[in-house]
Amino acid sequence: MTKTNPIEETTNGVRRQAAETLESAAESVRSAGNQGAEALCDLTNGAGEKLDSGANLIRNFDGDDLIANLRRAIKRNPVGSLAVGTAIGLIAGLACRRSGSEV
Repeated sequence: MTKTNPIEETTNGVRRQAAETLESAAESVRSAGNQGAEALCDLTNGAGEKLDSGANLIRNFDGDDLIANLRRAIKRNPVGSLAVGTAIGLIAGLACRRSGSEV
């Protein structure tokens, strides 16, 4: 019997719920589109497909892959990555200063 990590269980539950919500939205969009004109139907079917695609992305999301891809991107473009990191740090610092918070 394997122990499950409560954080992993929560993350998986949230991902599953988000994917199911997107699939439900996709079906609602398709259903509404079927009652309208053909052009509207095509448009809503496209939107539904994009929502389904988003649901699949969330369902199949792997944090390890994200980290590996991020590391590869940083290795390919270290200067750009440094610039992005600096910009994020500056924005976060300004936001903290404006809100009166101290880190």
